[in-house]
Amino acid sequence: MGMAHPIAELKRLSDAELIRQHDEQAKHTVVGTAYYVDELRYRQQARLTRVMLWLTIVITVLTGIVTIATLHNVLGDDAPPTHATAAVAPAGPRPGGTTNCGRDATIAADVAPSRAWARRPCPAFARAARLAPN
Repeated sequence: MGMAHPIAELKRLSDAELIRQHDEQAKHTVVGTAYYVDELRYRQQARLTRVMLWLTIVITVLTGIVTIATLHNVLGDDAPPTHATAAVAPAGPRPGGTTNCGRDATIAADVAPSRAWARRPCPAFARAARLAPN
């Protein structure tokens, strides 16, 4: 049996030389169970590292796709929306004591003609308009 090598000498050895010396010493060495447990831990860590690398690549690709989609939406064409939109304020009291009756006073122009309720004045707004000083 040989003596243990200093750390500096071990670091200078190539992988092939280190494996050769290990195999030579293993013929004459009795090992405990920790030797096998350490090898199992090493293999499990190697598998986890491969999985984490794969997941990192997947997340990077998906981030790129989301970034491209976001840039397309932000910098995309200036065509008007194809669906009706309405600006709706939350129901309840507003500053000055008026309410919006569950809808906002300002309805998008493309929605107002198609909604009967948008053409009816809100009673709270009508009352506020009557009471407002000229």
